Amino acid sequence: MKIYVLIAILAQALCAQWVMFSDGVDTYLYNDQSGDVYVRYKKGGKNYEDAFIKMPAGIVPKVESRAKSKRESIADKTTESSKKQNLEAIQKSQELLRQSIDSSSLLE
Repeated sequence: MKIYVLIAILAQALCAQWVMFSDGVDTYLYNDQSGDVYVRYKKGGKNYEDAFIKMPAGIVPKVESRAKSKRESIADKTTESSKKQNLEAIQKSQELLRQSIDSSSLLE
């Protein structure tokens, strides 16, 4: 029984050095003791066919640029649609003002 407990503690100590995390796009493995970072390489098949590849030290993944470009494209679309909506609202308000001026001049 003591042997099983010792093996379990040893296995936990060996596995405790690895941390898995995700940034929403990629999955990473980080080794607390050595500082190595492994990134998941998608082979296009099933998840279990993917491989983890060691990232060279000092390399920063380009996840932020993809996220920024998505945000910029969304912002461009929203500004275009909001400009169109603002223009339509201004045109409708001008039409209502003209109609109210025309109807008030007829009443006099």
